[in-house]
Amino acid sequence: MRKLYATDFHLWAKETAQLLRERRFEDIDLEALIEEVEGLARADEHAIENQMERLIEHLLKLGYVSGRRLEDNERGWKLSVVNARLKIAQRMKRVPSLQQYPEIILSDAYEVGRNEAGRAVDLELLPVECPWSVTELLGADFFPHSDEV
Repeated sequence: MRKLYATDFHLWAKETAQLLRERRFEDIDLEALIEEVEGLARADEHAIENQMERLIEHLLKLGYVSGRRLEDNERGWKLSVVNARLKIAQRMKRVPSLQQYPEIILSDAYEVGRNEAGRAVDLELLPVECPWSVTELLGADFFPHSDEV
């Protein structure tokens, strides 16, 4: 089973499921199964992390980009913010144990979001630390304006 895990994951997963149904536990590659179960948990965390990064990036752009560039992109950035908040809320609703995860990853997510926003605005202008709380970030009505940051 270990070789199959390395060469054909799909077939390994189907055969492992069949072995579980048949209760043939001694034939299961337990280490690979443990890795995959842990990976399921990491997938939920990763999904929230990606959305937090996107949320922060676009909130920073909304707060620090001005002029024509803001006018041209504001609607899309706001839609992205709304979508990211929705995705985070949906994931946390399905996985209640992740309610505190945005707070745990805020610093790392901010760093990535800040670097991404730095492509649209001088990175030096963006705060080194996140200027918003998780409550603000995830709040449906919160949108920074360049005169407020």
